[in-house]
Amino acid sequence: MNASPRTHPSAAESSGPLRSLLEEVAAGRLDPEEGSRLLASLNPPPEPTFGSPDGLSPAAAAAIARLEILADALDLRVVADPSVDLIHVDGTLEVEPDGDVLRLRPARRSPEGNAYRFGTIGGLMAGWLEGLDHRRVVVRARPDLAVSIAGSGSKAVIEGMQGGFTVRLAAGAFRAVDVRGPFSLDLDCSTAKLAVLLDHGLSRVQGQMSTVDLALVSGSDVAVSAVAEMGSVRIDGKGQKARGSGLRESASAVVGDGTASIDLTMQMGTIKVATP
Repeated sequence: MNASPRTHPSAAESSGPLRSLLEEVAAGRLDPEEGSRLLASLNPPPEPTFGSPDGLSPAAAAAIARLEILADALDLRVVADPSVDLIHVDGTLEVEPDGDVLRLRPARRSPEGNAYRFGTIGGLMAGWLEGLDHRRVVVRARPDLAVSIAGSGSKAVIEGMQGGFTVRLAAGAFRAVDVRGPFSLDLDCSTAKLAVLLDHGLSRVQGQMSTVDLALVSGSDVAVSAVAEMGSVRIDGKGQKARGSGLRESASAVVGDGTASIDLTMQMGTIKVATP
């Protein structure tokens, strides 16, 4: 079922308790945190939505192989859930099926969103209010789906998914817990902490001014190669200076027979890898 956007109250509706609340915060008589809590009670989140997007047949839902999520400024969790046919969204996202891909993105704001812009409050307060809307999202998904996430200023977590993943983040934070590769990770001024099973395919990590902490879980069968320019590399706490450059570090390791492979490269950042 499609998680359709929740509209803001109209200007007329905001003339009651909501307007009074906004004026109290704007005047400094009410702490913004308390204002946020009271605002949530006046404007509760939408009910979670279950199943497949509206209009998608069971056959079409079964054919979906990948989720592509635009996660700008979201606090996002994607959690494996064998009990759902496709996805269950707790929060508000726009959903668009396209062949074997299901695209999800933050809901566009309705024109009524400007109802909060009172002249006596100013743009800063309006930004604070609008920033509260639909920020936290949990997507429970069929575990075999591949997941693709792209965003800036985002926090993203993938838990339990078994179809591999692709993540591109700028100024964000990423965690992967109990997932299976292969995967691709591109980071810019971001952090990533991963616990991943790698036993097939090629995985890659590329970053700049970022930190990667990768734990290869039991059952992994992978050859690891890591290089950092003007940064540091450690595999099980060990690393070595690359020949010919004092600003380059590298390390490698083989887990099992090395059936899978992962290449990690970093500029001005840190790579840490722990093997089983």
